Amino acid sequence: MVVTVGDSYISGEAGRWAGNTNNGEQYHDAGGSNTYWDNAGRTAESTVRCHRSESFEGAISAGTISTNLACSGSKTSTFTNSDGYFKPGLDFYNGGGSLIGQALALQQY
Repeated sequence: MVVTVGDSYISGEAGRWAGNTNNGEQYHDAGGSNTYWDNAGRTAESTVRCHRSESFEGAISAGTISTNLACSGSKTSTFTNSDGYFKPGLDFYNGGGSLIGQALALQQY
């Protein structure tokens, strides 16, 4: 089992894993335009703008059980960025519901 925490490099967005590119949203990752849709129904992001890619580094091979708790733009402490997006940090922040830090998410997992 592999569980990842951290920022964009491990979430799969900035690490340039599996063909990620700066050439536009439609080209992100080998998974296509829905590569960041990680909610249960694969219809949206579970945490908006966290960009947890389906081809993140923790998904190292077929058959590997893996979970991606990382979030693009995250820092050590949880915060809300200037655009109003929640960024879970590497802490035990508990804002209720899904607004929790990555360490708390890992503990709950």
